[in-house]
Amino acid sequence: MPRDPYTQTLEALDALYAALPTILCKKQCQASCGVIVMTRVEWLRLQRYMGYRPKDKCTLVCPLLRRGCCSVYPVRPLICRLWGVSELMPCPWGCIPERWVTDAEGTAWIRRVEELSAALFPGRAVAGAPLQQEVLETLQDATLPQRRSTDV
Repeated sequence: MPRDPYTQTLEALDALYAALPTILCKKQCQASCGVIVMTRVEWLRLQRYMGYRPKDKCTLVCPLLRRGCCSVYPVRPLICRLWGVSELMPCPWGCIPERWVTDAEGTAWIRRVEELSAALFPGRAVAGAPLQQEVLETLQDATLPQRRSTDV
């Protein structure tokens, strides 16, 4: 019996993710976990993994962190997987990957994940996850302190 398109997409995502270099993480990067962009298929995968639809907590910190650790680490989106292994997003705490992902490689991985999502959700896949939209709307509605000209 053939697998459903969602399962096939997840298998393709897993294969792409498995090709990324590994990194020996010191688990100090949680301060870097904030508002992120992900594809619709990655968002759906997070929801199914958690068993519910996460809500934003009106903060710039990722609402999926629990006690300083990623609560969805096995199914985290590509952008989180690129953190610390991409030349453009090196770990500020000195974690070094087995090899660096170049900008061109990172862009190719992002495009491939977007293509997989677009095949599953035509016309709606690349706009980002609903969580990102909720966070952006929350930030627009929030009263944030005004930046002073002396702030850098």
